[in-house]
Amino acid sequence: PDPTLIESQPTPAPLRCRTTATMRAFALLLVLAVLAFTSAFMPAPRAPPSTSLNLKRGGQYVPDGLTAAQYADLQKKAAEKEAKKKQQWAAKRDKGFETLDEFMRKNIQKDGRIGGHRGPKFKFDGWFQE
Repeated sequence: PDPTLIESQPTPAPLRCRTTATMRAFALLLVLAVLAFTSAFMPAPRAPPSTSLNLKRGGQYVPDGLTAAQYADLQKKAAEKEAKKKQQWAAKRDKGFETLDEFMRKNIQKDGRIGGHRGPKFKFDGWFQE
């Protein structure tokens, strides 16, 4: 090869500048594509549930579908039911505990065995001994 021929040919423009710009554009498009792809599978943000009460009727809470009178009647029935339960438990509580002697006198059979399906309740070992 003739050295003058090689030197006389124009040198091409550096490809490095064009390649870097193309690579950056490609990288940017790739990042945008990944973001678009992942956002398609993310759940949509939901608004938090409302915590406000229904205070339309004179500042009192009344559930939807009921009038104020119906809701007051419902609350009154619930209060009566709760009071009745408290009275029943108070009656059981105030009745007291039966001792082992009382339990045996009530439940002893003619053959000497203790009948029934319930047993005495012991608070702790030896609580019934004097």
